Amino acid sequence: MDISFFTNPGDLHTHGGYGVAGFGIVSSLQKLGHRVLWNDPEPPLKFNFCFPSAFVDDINPDQHNIWLAAWESTKLQEDWYDILDNEVDEIWAASPWVAGILDDNGYKVEKIYRHGVSPIWKPHRRVITDKIRFLYEGGSTRKNPMI
Repeated sequence: MDISFFTNPGDLHTHGGYGVAGFGIVSSLQKLGHRVLWNDPEPPLKFNFCFPSAFVDDINPDQHNIWLAAWESTKLQEDWYDILDNEVDEIWAASPWVAGILDDNGYKVEKIYRHGVSPIWKPHRRVITDKIRFLYEGGSTRKNPMI
């Protein structure tokens, strides 16, 4: 089967988690015998592995559009609701925790495709009264750290 795959073009590398995960998805589909095409409007199925605001301009209503939600946040962005309500046929999540956030916002997750958040990690809400301080080690440019 031909499958279309889309992610943010800036994430098409293997020196960061998102890129490694995206290439892993493509590789897994290929090992199963599927031909994976980049952002192609023709295949009957399309995986969108990025924020909804990044793929909405490339939606083909004739394709079955799956959003693979891999973001790690407790709140959906406001501009996502209309896209999820009108453009996405199926939602997959990267962890049960992300699935729970989607469920809390009224969206049914069809499948959990595990990667990203470790099952031992447990979130908790904090009241932020000052700057957040954290230790940063390494040379990653993920999320554009200001050093």
